Amino acid sequence: MKTVAIGFAACTVVIAALVVWSARASKDATALTLGTFVILALTLIVLVWYAYDTNSIARVTRERWLREGVLSTTYGMQLIGEKGQAGRTLFRSSPE
Repeated sequence: MKTVAIGFAACTVVIAALVVWSARASKDATALTLGTFVILALTLIVLVWYAYDTNSIARVTRERWLREGVLSTTYGMQLIGEKGQAGRTLFRSSPE
């Protein structure tokens, strides 16, 4: 996964550099257009970086849960009583 994220970020940088270089050479693009493109390219790189880090954290957490034997549990909430009466809230837990 790390190679995919780094490869994607590198391709984005190369494409952004080529587009900016060709646009500056042709004098067709305005500074605002180029700035917008660069900001979008950098945003895309940061999003890829964020997705990779989030995936790494989730993987490490899952491996730790498996290693430490953390049990998964489901919880349910049930309201007991009739409308207008004092009621109770009951929480039940059951292992999966």
